[in-house]
Amino acid sequence: MKTTMPKLINDMPVATERGHGLGTKSIRQSAERLGGKCQYSVSDTMFIVRVII
Repeated sequence: MKTTMPKLINDMPVATERGHGLGTKSIRQSAERLGGKCQYSVSDTMFIVRVII
């Protein structure tokens, strides 16, 4: 199985397939609604999500 790391635009992962990536928007919106923050980043081999509430 081949996996690729997501591309980030404006610190948000961009889905390459239709219908994918909706969860990342929901996570960020939920964190912000609760007064927190959400940050996405990519390293060489990891997709990293940091959520602070």
